[in-house]
Amino acid sequence: MNCIDYQKEENLEAVAARARNAVNEGVKVFNFIIAAELSREAIENAPLADVTDIAEKWRQPNVPDDLIINHGSYFQYAIAFLTDELRQKPTSNRALYSLINTKDISESGDRPIPSFLIFQCGLDGDTLYCTVYLRALEIANFLRINLEEIRLNLCEVLKRVHAVRVRLAVFAFGAYNRPNQSTLIKPELDRLSDVDFRDVLDFERARLVEMLIEKSQEATFIDVKRIATIADWSAAGRARRPNLANINQINHLAFEAVKAGNELAAVRLLHSHHDVVVGEAEKYTAAVTKLALEFRKCP
Repeated sequence: MNCIDYQKEENLEAVAARARNAVNEGVKVFNFIIAAELSREAIENAPLADVTDIAEKWRQPNVPDDLIINHGSYFQYAIAFLTDELRQKPTSNRALYSLINTKDISESGDRPIPSFLIFQCGLDGDTLYCTVYLRALEIANFLRINLEEIRLNLCEVLKRVHAVRVRLAVFAFGAYNRPNQSTLIKPELDRLSDVDFRDVLDFERARLVEMLIEKSQEATFIDVKRIATIADWSAAGRARRPNLANINQINHLAFEAVKAGNELAAVRLLHSHHDVVVGEAEKYTAAVTKLALEFRKCP
């Protein structure tokens, strides 16, 4: 007996669209469920191609340089265990991986940890069941990456087990729709070495504008180290302070952006999804954007 209605879909694109339509912007939905039945062919041959590369990075055993965290560094090579378990014992309840344990959560503070927590599979005749649990799920952008990651996992499973269809159920304790939120991709600004960043400040300010615009995207992890360096670089009294007509305004705006970032980080220690977080996030985004636009005036 099944208690979930597995709506038949042609591909994961349809699943993603159904989820987006179910959650309005600015609304948090508790105990969100999206379920679908897909053919084996849909899993193997219909990728969410626009996010396949980034989904692969989320599955790598080491965190790529352009991600803040990923999933593969937590579950490592667990798909091999999962498929072995299914082959040896198709009715097993242990064909799963769990990304984090209680200690990871209790000692994390507000540092990024995976929202994708459990991936489990089971066989019933020629149907492969797949259940995923997330503690939080951003619908507009991150769900696509999660679905493609799930698809890539399932492709590995289907290489070793027989199934003609997949019944997928994705559970999220909280689902929300924030189209402007970043997907934990590390901004280029934060990937630069200290030396390279100094060179950008002094010689490539047009490039810096673009990096600050990227940095201004709404994020769940706030790092203002580079912006603080801009504040130091433009500070009054510095022996090698740049001779720019708007250097005082740059210094003021960098200081304001650091302040807004720190205030947002402090609020995020108390709330995850709340109007006060949205308000502080908008202030931070606006502050970094103003700084970027001020650099656009520089030669």
